[in-house]
Amino acid sequence: MLQEELHWLKKGLIIKKSEPPYTESVKSDDIKVAPPNIRNWSYTFTKQEVLDALNKMGIEISDFKTVKIGAKGISGRTVLLNFDKIPVNAPDFRIAIGSEKMKSTMLDSVKYDGNNLTIKGRGFGHGVGMSQWGAYQMAKNGAKASNIIMHYFKNINIVKLWK
Repeated sequence: MLQEELHWLKKGLIIKKSEPPYTESVKSDDIKVAPPNIRNWSYTFTKQEVLDALNKMGIEISDFKTVKIGAKGISGRTVLLNFDKIPVNAPDFRIAIGSEKMKSTMLDSVKYDGNNLTIKGRGFGHGVGMSQWGAYQMAKNGAKASNIIMHYFKNINIVKLWK
């Protein structure tokens, strides 16, 4: 890890609380049935849109010259985007910039030309929990609802809470 990233980690701008034990990334056959605009997507943001999103996150910068994928997690999703040398939590940036535009953090590329940031990626969502397209594919293949739930949420018990 770069010294600069360590600095921002210590300032608490990146570290998040751990996820509940039942939410973890799992393999999902969603790409086979997901619509083409979900399988692969691209969106171009203006520099001002990016600055507004960063400011909304509490990252007060007035300019940047480069944007790079900083780090990816074990699922392959981007966890950090680097704006110059400032690491930014990618899932939080996705929410701030608009999750309907930046559909996921499963990023293939980011390109910044000085005026516009083009992000290309795959999928739709945060990568934890149940994929609607994966669940749909499992159901089409004959899986029961309980099997689908147990696939996406590990170490849980399904119980009936009413009569």
